[in-house]
Amino acid sequence: MTCRLLVATMGSIEVWAKTLKNILTLLKPGGAIQWIEGHFLKCRGYRGSDNASAESYLDTLTLTRLQTQLNSSLICVRNGLVIPDFTSLFLSAGLTDVREDVPSTDRLPEQRVEFTEIGVGALCGALTNFAKAGMAGEGGWSVEEVEGLRKKAAEEMRGGCYLRWDIHVTVGRVPN
Repeated sequence: MTCRLLVATMGSIEVWAKTLKNILTLLKPGGAIQWIEGHFLKCRGYRGSDNASAESYLDTLTLTRLQTQLNSSLICVRNGLVIPDFTSLFLSAGLTDVREDVPSTDRLPEQRVEFTEIGVGALCGALTNFAKAGMAGEGGWSVEEVEGLRKKAAEEMRGGCYLRWDIHVTVGRVPN
């Protein structure tokens, strides 16, 4: 069984553990689970190598500002959202043959643009939804402010800036 991208619905470590326990009831002895989750709380922007992105070096990158604001909103809404140590989580649930791989989205430079476009779309979409719902949190932005920052992020991206986050791929097996 594969689970992925549930982070937006999660909260404390207890929520993660309870969710995993519930998922494991769906597996027979010897069954396997693979959980893929981005560590978005540590996502940030990096400046590119072109001269066009050098201006962004002195300021906080818009890409990082977008992620920081979303993290602030999610942590507030999700009551202490954390990303667990997946290996420990799996072992505490009694799984065996636990393995974890953690590739980053900038591992292959030719994929940075695509991952950044996906990331900016997700960030701005979520921040826009929070703004529309009146849940932007302290220092939250309006829909118009999010759209302005989306445009600024697009300029940074044209200058070679990109988002980077780790993707945790953890597998484990239910004991026989």
